[in-house]
Amino acid sequence: MKTIGIIAEYNPFHQGHKYLIEEAKRITGAQRLVVVMSGNSVQRGDFALVDEFIRAEEAVGQGADLVIGLPFCYSSQSAEYFAKGATSILNSLGITDFLCYGSEHNELTSQRGIANLLDKKSIEILELTQGMMKTGISFPVAREQAVRQIGGKEYNYDIMATPNDILAIEYLKSLSKLESQIEPVSVKRRGSNHNDTDFETSIPSASATRS
Repeated sequence: MKTIGIIAEYNPFHQGHKYLIEEAKRITGAQRLVVVMSGNSVQRGDFALVDEFIRAEEAVGQGADLVIGLPFCYSSQSAEYFAKGATSILNSLGITDFLCYGSEHNELTSQRGIANLLDKKSIEILELTQGMMKTGISFPVAREQAVRQIGGKEYNYDIMATPNDILAIEYLKSLSKLESQIEPVSVKRRGSNHNDTDFETSIPSASATRS
């Protein structure tokens, strides 16, 4: 019996989350689903809109067999540490076969390649990034340019500017460091973009729902 792992905040649970669960089960054929979910504190240093136990109950109602709380020390951190904590939990269970996540570009080869560059060429990328930042550009832009320069034309570096792809890269980087046997499965994100606040769409974003 195969098991899917999904990392989420469900702040709040919406149609996009439901779609990901359904697609993950369809693509993998897995029968079980474990969700690692942020508690009452979420990324960006905010409090969850809905209580963690209500969100966990909603997840179970939509197909999750187990919901595990992501500790505050990870849930409130940057994408790197958020991903590190959540993937470590899924890996430590010893039953997780797939890590399924939504992404804007749905380009697993580029996600995996950039994750490998950030892991194996971290010192070179950091030095280039710091040098570029001295010219006045922001850290995300400088890091993207540094990775482009080192990685060549092999990958689509545009994915480094979209929120769910950024998380995907960090998931893959963490799985590699863990030498995990968990297989990543990218699902094309549907509906509004992560930060869109327009609620009049078929699948509004979490930002729109919170607003």
